[in-house]
Amino acid sequence: MRRPGGNPLTRRRRLLAFSRLSETKRHLSIELNPEGTDYEVLPGRVEDGFHAGWPALRLVFEEAPQKLTREDILAEWPGDHAKPNAVTLWRRLSRGVELGQIACEGAGRRTDPLRYWLPEREEVWKQDFLYETLERQRIELNLPFVSLGERKKREREKK
Repeated sequence: MRRPGGNPLTRRRRLLAFSRLSETKRHLSIELNPEGTDYEVLPGRVEDGFHAGWPALRLVFEEAPQKLTREDILAEWPGDHAKPNAVTLWRRLSRGVELGQIACEGAGRRTDPLRYWLPEREEVWKQDFLYETLERQRIELNLPFVSLGERKKREREKK
């Protein structure tokens, strides 16, 4: 919980929530009533910078050959755009998922990392027989997800 704008006398507070549950709102603004007995939820939300970073993020996703982890996204970041730090990227991805512009799956664990992609890219991938077959096998056999970075590393080691 923080005071917005640094005014120590304001009755307003900004709340930031961290949760694995998609129903949890990330940001909430509240204000204590004049009697000091209850808080009221205020309309609007804190700007998260999603729209400012969306063009570069979209470029990464449009070229993606598979679903990407956060590490994959940073590794594939276009050189002509300022690369965000890991926390900023995480916030932008979370907001993109909230807005429905980015799809996400995974438990967020080492063996099942969060994976992100553009929903429309799935149709392109489904046209690739090899991708579709491997993805089906991974799900049916409960195989671990292999990130793009790991795939590239294995390809370099084969050479």
